Amino acid sequence: MEQVKKYTKNKGGRPQKAVKKDQLLAIKCTMVQRKTIEAKAKMANITVSDFLRQSGLSGENDTRKKSFPKGSFTAHRNNQSPCSQPQSNRQKKKRNGATRRL
Repeated sequence: MEQVKKYTKNKGGRPQKAVKKDQLLAIKCTMVQRKTIEAKAKMANITVSDFLRQSGLSGENDTRKKSFPKGSFTAHRNNQSPCSQPQSNRQKKKRNGATRRL
């Protein structure tokens, strides 16, 4: 007997996940509560969805800072404090002593 080889077409793309998260849960909260939730999620270095999922399922979150926030090194690299506001071009020219050309 002749052995027939089966070829399966590779569809390509992203492989399917074992458990698909396709359910949407919407909540209502005040602006202060929203900012608090977002700040705690950012401090824990996770998304807001993961933060709410963890707090809903386990009742607690690990809000300790896990890594450096984005941009924490760029401010020090430019000899600025991390909390300083970006300067306008006028302030930069004044600081650098640029003169006006005619």
